[in-house]
Amino acid sequence: MSLHISLVLFIIFISKVDSQFNDICGPNNGKRFYLEPGENGSLLGDIKHNVFVQSKNISMYNKCTVEFITCPSCVIEVQFRHLNISRNCGKASVFDTCGCDYVWIYEPQIEDASGEQFCGRFVKTNTSQLSYVSQTRTVAFTFIYNNEYGHAFTLDYFTKRNRFVFWGYPKPGKMNNASQFLSSPFFPHMYPIDLSAEYVINCESIEPCRINLLFTDFLLDMSSIVEFFDWNGQRMYVISGNVFRPPVITSNGPSLVIRFYANGASHLGFKASYSFILGNIHDSAFKPHIGCGGNVNNLGGGITMMNMVTKGTALFDCVWIVKPPENFRHRKTHLYVKIVTFLEFAGTTELTIRQGATSNQPSVETLRHPAAHFGSSKQVEHIVPINQGFYIRLRGIFTPKSQLAIIYAAFNYKGKVENILSVYN
Repeated sequence: MSLHISLVLFIIFISKVDSQFNDICGPNNGKRFYLEPGENGSLLGDIKHNVFVQSKNISMYNKCTVEFITCPSCVIEVQFRHLNISRNCGKASVFDTCGCDYVWIYEPQIEDASGEQFCGRFVKTNTSQLSYVSQTRTVAFTFIYNNEYGHAFTLDYFTKRNRFVFWGYPKPGKMNNASQFLSSPFFPHMYPIDLSAEYVINCESIEPCRINLLFTDFLLDMSSIVEFFDWNGQRMYVISGNVFRPPVITSNGPSLVIRFYANGASHLGFKASYSFILGNIHDSAFKPHIGCGGNVNNLGGGITMMNMVTKGTALFDCVWIVKPPENFRHRKTHLYVKIVTFLEFAGTTELTIRQGATSNQPSVETLRHPAAHFGSSKQVEHIVPINQGFYIRLRGIFTPKSQLAIIYAAFNYKGKVENILSVYN
């Protein structure tokens, strides 16, 4: 009997120790923990373990934080089992976002782009799910609160392979092509130097299916590499950050695997669109000419495309990043761009200028053929700080009569841009 009582007391003691150990506001507050691949556990918020509450020193916006780090090729998945944190902020009701109290889950290496706030009433019996899946190996949990709670939340976490799977179910007439994208974590924010990730694109179709991959952005450090594997596991390409844009990748079967390794370096990352090719359609219909763009790093000049084809038509996909490097700017403060010629294209052709160096930046001008009626009255001038630059993309069909001309110039805002541009007109 005495042994039984001692065993029960021991179990109760262990239970209390474990509960306190897993409490974000307990002894682990402010600490960092390393998780092995496949490791899992629970984290709870129980204010009774918080040293601030125990000392009666409660102030506005107390917070408790725990940080988890796993392997470079792993991510951390989180699922809430219980959540009972008020959405209100004092007497004010908040519906769309959290109020004063919430659990903030974010990735410290990309804090400004990642993160999500969790609050409200949730128990495991609810049909809804509250979850978060990291895109990098490091996740921080911060419990910010102004009110005293009992059991505020319980969440389960586990590590898994950093592998993203994209499924496609194309049908003739319903391909959803050119609207499906994959990218490096939180593109265009800097990817972590220890990142290792895998992307798998699968096609589910009765007809023979292949996958086409076209990069719209490829801003990698020269040390970083991307590998491409065909449906049968055979490696197709290995490409590093020393190229402006990879070739169009087309698989020979219904899947394509992309593996990305940062290799101790960091940059803005990559973004690509993928599409599906059904049946025996020739690759040329999905493989445009992409060798027509590049980094434009002069202080001024022009981009021209004329006489690109002698007969018939040809599909082009061109990307230019107009941004002089810092050591070439010579005290120039701003960058000017204007489209001066956009004529005689065929099919559906689109020219877009974005304010910034990536395709994720806001568009400042878009011209489309056949809708565009381009003339001198339609020419628009664009000016941005020189450190932002411009991202310009032309995707469309050229004929022997097609003409494109864009001028650009770096200048000092105190000067007169008209004098600079007169050299190129």
